Amino acid sequence: MLLLVTVSSARTGPQLPMLPPPLSTHSDLFARYWTWLKQEARAPSDLAPPKITIEPLPATVRMAFEFPTAGTPWRDMRVVVSPGAIKRAESGDLPVVLGELAHEFAHYIRVLAQND
Repeated sequence: MLLLVTVSSARTGPQLPMLPPPLSTHSDLFARYWTWLKQEARAPSDLAPPKITIEPLPATVRMAFEFPTAGTPWRDMRVVVSPGAIKRAESGDLPVVLGELAHEFAHYIRVLAQND
């Protein structure tokens, strides 16, 4: 499932990806985190976050940040969340899963800064 829907409000500023349930219950928290992360990284205030997709990953991987490389220039820059991570969030591990997603967003902003 590819989540390309975005939401925007005057409070959150730039468009953010629609977080999949149950992560979406904390979209406002994640919007504040994204704003803070951009400020800390001195990124443009209108920098859009990466796409979020839900796809199977190897059993030992809960989330992954993917980006194009010289060997895979066709690859989209995105965060892939495993269905298992969504199930963990639904089972009460929501704070940890949100933290993992925040970690992947930090990778995203770092790669952009290194390739500016």
